[in-house]
Amino acid sequence: MLRFKQTILALLILLIANAGVAQNKLTICTDTNFWYPFTYIKHQEAMGLHIDIISTALRNLGFEPNFVSYSWKECLNQAKEGLIDAVATASYQEERALYLNYPEGASVDVKSPWRVTQVGYVVVTSALNKKGEKNSYQFEGDFKSIPQPVRVPIHYSVIGDLQKEGLTVKQGKSSMDNFKKLIQERTGSVVDVEEAAKLFETQPAFAEKLVIQKRPLNNKSYYLAFSKKSALTSEEERMIWKEIAKVRSNSTVMAEFLKKY
Repeated sequence: MLRFKQTILALLILLIANAGVAQNKLTICTDTNFWYPFTYIKHQEAMGLHIDIISTALRNLGFEPNFVSYSWKECLNQAKEGLIDAVATASYQEERALYLNYPEGASVDVKSPWRVTQVGYVVVTSALNKKGEKNSYQFEGDFKSIPQPVRVPIHYSVIGDLQKEGLTVKQGKSSMDNFKKLIQERTGSVVDVEEAAKLFETQPAFAEKLVIQKRPLNNKSYYLAFSKKSALTSEEERMIWKEIAKVRSNSTVMAEFLKKY
């Protein structure tokens, strides 16, 4: 009888512990596009600097992150439906703010204290023009001068910035596809994250065929943005954003993260 009671007690303790873990588990969607070094998929696992920062912050607070990877459009759709707790990571857009919670000031801050990181975009052109001659284009800050069509990965927030300037934007399914089309067609340009562009530039297929314009296009704060249908409270969301800021501001921890990239 005593052994039976001990067994029941052990099972109850296990159930309570598992219930606690379930309550603290957060499902976070990340884009399948190669957004190096911030988020990308390797061996079917979400990786990148943003994943490192977010995972560390959440575990410091007793949460267990569960990363799932879909197209960016699907990540946003799942956030709308409340099928996930958050997306990693998103810049601020009014349209997204209808179903995503951002930290205070996200709509106006150029460099938010609650960001995961700041991400810069660059213009990339083909080293040769259509005639096979050296491409002399230089980006000097005028959006309207960017060679068209401007190829951008689908659903990136920078698309809206370019379209507001009246530019013709082609949304490619991935950065890889955009860069391939750029060197094949030798027309237009690609707008992408600076670090991703630099990595593609080093690959044999693209070596000496791409020109990353020296002047940045723009930069934005990127956040862990929570679904409005998540079970997290506003206070818990603020607590997580503060912990993310603390991790990002720790130079020793960040140096360890960056060694991998």
